[in-house]
Amino acid sequence: MSVVKMLLTDSLLSSVPEPIKRINDTKLSGFHARVGKTQNDKKRKIALYLNYRFGGIKGKQRNYHLGYFGECDLKDVRKEVESLKGRVALGEDVYETKQLSLKQQFIEDTSPTVEELAQEFIERDIKVNRKDVDPVMRMFKKDILPFIGNYKLKEITRRDILNKVLDPIKDRGSNTQANKTLSILKQMFDFGVERDLMQGNPVSTVKKKSVGALKSREPEH
Repeated sequence: MSVVKMLLTDSLLSSVPEPIKRINDTKLSGFHARVGKTQNDKKRKIALYLNYRFGGIKGKQRNYHLGYFGECDLKDVRKEVESLKGRVALGEDVYETKQLSLKQQFIEDTSPTVEELAQEFIERDIKVNRKDVDPVMRMFKKDILPFIGNYKLKEITRRDILNKVLDPIKDRGSNTQANKTLSILKQMFDFGVERDLMQGNPVSTVKKKSVGALKSREPEH
């Protein structure tokens, strides 16, 4: 006997006989428990799932992981199953929704900051392709990193860069420096896109005239 059909309860799952590997709930179709082997603490790890088919008879078979018995309240799990089944009935592939959410969360958790991108950009591009790196280093140290260095690449916007970096440079009368900074930022964010660290360059469409016209004799600040 490895698969049985019984009402999933706390008392049942607290002491599942060794031969049982899976218990299908009698009340909610698709809701089931997968029972692992007895561990050193003499308990069996029990995973809770919702099994459903999405897209008709020939559709995809899904196993939606709900959690582990003992780590979540069984009553709450039942409510979640009812909600999930309702969403599936309305045409939502809840398994796919969850996978996309987990992927997005992973991206958010691991998204580097502007400062981390800048360090890699300087090491792998600026120091490799430029003879004089000091002006660029000063640019990052003075006008860029103090203001947007802590921003994650996933959240930095064109407006953030304009308001916090480029506009202040322009406001102090350094139009030439503002445009040089814009140029470096475009290069850096393009580098980030090429390295698959971000989806797009937030300043790719910003024009020099939006920052300030170049003046060949204008002193840098």
